[in-house]
Parts: sequence; structure tokens; C-alpha cells
Amino acid sequence: MPAALRLDTLKFAKRLTDAGLPREAAEAIVEGSNEADLSELATRADVAEVKTAISDLRANLYSRLWVMGLGIVGLNVALMKLLP
Repeated sequence: MPAALRLDTLKFAKRLTDAGLPREAAEAIVEGSNEADLSELATRADVAEVKTAISDLRANLYSRLWVMGLGIVGLNVALMKLLP
């Protein structure tokens, strides 16, 4: 996971001021973006891992659904035989 996002702060502040933002506001935004904690951002590998886990859970739930369905059908057949 990347430790920090490298950003050209001078260029970023210049783009903000060129867009019409006051210099003080642009500097505050740049400082805030530098202080942001990006260590908890998910990487592509993290997203792929979560997708794999979800896929595995889906397959597990699908197989359990079939087992439960077959059990219900079997119970209904048994009850129909026992209770005419």
C-alpha cells in the first residue's frame, strides 16, 4: 500500500490560483491535502482480494441454498406420505 501520495504542491497551488481562488485559500487546500492520511486507501490488489472473497461467499451461499431447497422438498414429500 502506498505510504504517501507525492504531489507538486507549487503547481497545485498555482492551478488553484489560476482558477480564481485566493492565494491563501489555495495554500490552505494544498496544506490540507498534504496532511491527509492516505494510508487507509484501498489498492487494486485490496479490491481484487475483496472481490475474490465475495465470490467465494456467493458460491458458498448458493450451494447452501440448494441444500436447503432439497431438504424442504424432501420434508414435504415425507409429510405427504405420512399424512394422507
